[in-house]
This record gives sequence, C-alpha cells and structure tokens, in this order.
Amino acid sequence: MAASGVPRALQHFSYQCPGLHDRESRMSVKPMAFRTLLSEPRQIVIPLFQRTYCWSDEQISGWWKDILMPTTSLGYHQTGKAIFKERDGLLVCIDGQQRCTTASLLLATLRDAALKLLREGDACARALVDELDALLFKDPSRVYTWAERQAQGCKEEVHDGSVQPFGAAILTPSFEDRVPFFRALTEGILTDARLKAGVTLSPQEEAATSSVQARAKDIFDRNLRRALRRRPRGPPQRELLASLAQTALDVMAITFCEILNDIDFPQVFLWLQEKSLFGMGALLHNPAPGVPFHAADLLRNLVLAPSMRLSLRDQEELYRKRWLEPLERAHGGAHKLDPILDAFLAEKTDKHCSKRHVCGLEHHAASFMSSPAGAVVSGKTDMSGVLRYARLLSYAEACELKRKGQELPAEEPVPLSQETCDHLIGSLVGFANKRHKGVPPVPVFSASDLHSQEGDRALQ
Repeated sequence: MAASGVPRALQHFSYQCPGLHDRESRMSVKPMAFRTLLSEPRQIVIPLFQRTYCWSDEQISGWWKDILMPTTSLGYHQTGKAIFKERDGLLVCIDGQQRCTTASLLLATLRDAALKLLREGDACARALVDELDALLFKDPSRVYTWAERQAQGCKEEVHDGSVQPFGAAILTPSFEDRVPFFRALTEGILTDARLKAGVTLSPQEEAATSSVQARAKDIFDRNLRRALRRRPRGPPQRELLASLAQTALDVMAITFCEILNDIDFPQVFLWLQEKSLFGMGALLHNPAPGVPFHAADLLRNLVLAPSMRLSLRDQEELYRKRWLEPLERAHGGAHKLDPILDAFLAEKTDKHCSKRHVCGLEHHAASFMSSPAGAVVSGKTDMSGVLRYARLLSYAEACELKRKGQELPAEEPVPLSQETCDHLIGSLVGFANKRHKGVPPVPVFSASDLHSQEGDRALQ
C-alpha cells in the first residue's frame, strides 16, 4: 500500500478501483498454469481480511468435471483472473483465493490416493507423492516427521498461526480457514503414519467433513475413488492419477495478474467485495448460494484499515487481539454479530433523526436496494448486511467529525483515524460483552427508513 501514514477515506461504489485502474497502475499479466503458480518461491498468502472459503458442492463438482474434460485454448483451461501483490517478500492473493484453495485441495486428494498405492506395494507411486507434496508444502519431509510423532502420541495440533508444527504450506489461507485447510492437506499423511504405526482409525478420523474445506476434499475423494474403481490395481491406477495430476497442474490455469505499483490494500479489498456484491455478475449469478453477506465482513476491513501500513505479521497480531478474539470468536462468528450490531445502532443512533450524519454509502445503498437491479440482487442474497454496514459507517464518520470538532453532517467521505477505529472497536466489544447473555430483538434498518428520513429533511 501507499507509504503515507495519513488516513484516506475509503471510496465506496467506485466504478474503477484506485490503485488498479488509474494512470499510475502497472500490472504484469500472463496466463499461468497452477504448477507454475504453486512453484513460486514466494509463499502465497490469503489476506486475513478476506472472507472464508465458501465454494458450493456444485462448484467443487464442476472443477472435477473440468479436470476430466478440460476445454483448452492455447493449451490451457482458463479458470479466470487472479490478482496478486508482493508484500514483505510474500505473494498476497487479493482476488482468486477460492480457486487457489480448490486447486490445493484437489492435489491433496491425488496425493492421498498415491500414498495408498504406495502402501499397497506400488513403489513407483513414490515419485507422484513427492511431486504433489512439493506443491503443497515448503518442506514435505518435515510434514512426514510431524505425522510420525502424531502417530506415536505426540500432540502438536494445527492452529490458526502462519507457522505450523509441520512447517509452512505453499498456500496460507485467511485466519479462520487455516485450521480446516491444513487439516485437509495433512489428513492423508496422518492416516498413512497411523496405519504404518498400527494405530486403529476411529470413524471420526476416517471421515470428518464438518468444514467447507473438508467437504470439498470429500467430494474430490469420492469422485476419485469412483474413477479408480474402473481401473485394475497397480500401474493402471497410478497412470490415471498421474494423468489427472498433469491436467490439474499443467492444463488448469489462471490469468496471473501481479500489481507492480503501490496500492491501498483496504481500498482494493473493499472494491473487490463491492464488485462481487453489486456488479453485473451478482445480478446474473450467485457464486456462493447459501453463504449470506454480513456487515462484519466489511466492518472489520474498515476499522482495521489504518493498521494496514504495518507488516503482515503485525497486522495478524493486531487482528487477533483487537477483533477476532474479543469480538468475532467471542460471540460465535461474523453471522452472530448482526443482532449485536443492530442493538448497538439502536442504542447509539436515532435512525429517524433527520439531523444525524448519513454517509454517502448509506444514501447509495438505499437507492440501489430500491432499484430494479437491487431487487434482483436482494432476491438472490440477503443484503441487509450492506445497509447495516452503511449505517455503521455513518456512525463511525460522525464520531470522527466530532473528534475533530468539525460540523455535522459532512458532504464528502470522511477518513477514519486510528483513534476513531480503536474507539469503535472498543465500544463494540464493551457493548457486546454487556449483552453476552442474549441480545433482545430490535428492528433491522432498511432502505425505507432512509427514504422516510430524506422525506423529513425535504419537509423541513
């Protein structure tokens, strides 16, 4: 991001993204197979502000069908554009986490099947196991040593840190995805180590599909087992695995876009999130059916934006201490924060008061939701989180203006300082802790509230 420490207001609903589409923007764009991407010397990191992995069963099944019957152009089956930016020697994945995660989960499925062939006596499967592990882990030998210790009773569980007891993975997902993702990547190796040690597997260890990542890998596992049953054991099955791996790594590809200029990370994340919610793609296709948008998904980006000038490790520590532990995890996740945020707004603001500050996003969101396009989007996805977030932004901007002694309301977007963001997080945490025994229902803010408010202003 830009080096300046002066806060700038995030631009909502920009047609073009500052830092990506202006005159200073520079980007390297090229087709890239997943083998090349996962062989990158720079570790690929999903930013901690990103939403969790949320591909549906249909999308996972579609990826498997593409592996079986790829549609190629110039030798590649294109899966779309992915945007990256180097930061602190790491390759930060700004857009494309779903595809990168899915590709890695498929490689783990193929690796687990190759390990099974190896246990059954096919020594030639070792080369395929080593090839796939090298694209999943920075130091595969350390992973197998860790698995052997686990099989012997040593308890070194995976956790949500960036450095795991087995070392580093090629892809490090966002905070809440790390434990289920790393478990999915290592479960086959752990199973192999336990079987070699003579440990009997429990039903829970044999099939654990509680997370989205585990469910996605289970879909790949089941499809691969069906395909392998059609082949005789031994070399024919190994040849099938090698063929599928070659397609997954050398045919499946992305359009790799690496940003070369400095960018404002919070602004870029916000623009991409709004694009996915309000762009034409959202009108025609819901990429994550059943995965609703919550105000906390954008709120965390907003209140932690001033910290983005810190290193990635420092950001992670601040995120854990200031947001994740005291607020999101303490109250059951982002989806459980909605009633808390509604109650907070009901206590702190008067939604019918025509004199309160209303930010540009709140006006824009209400207008959009009452338009035909907004009706189409809201018919596919619960968009109450957008209005809830917009009202929280109005409250945050009002706090910033009061802190500076400036007049209310303001016409232009208001940059939020670190002090105001810290105050908002502290207020939310304190409010939520006082109501931890249950949040009474309060009316949810809607577009009609804002239209009524604007009518009051016109009458005055």
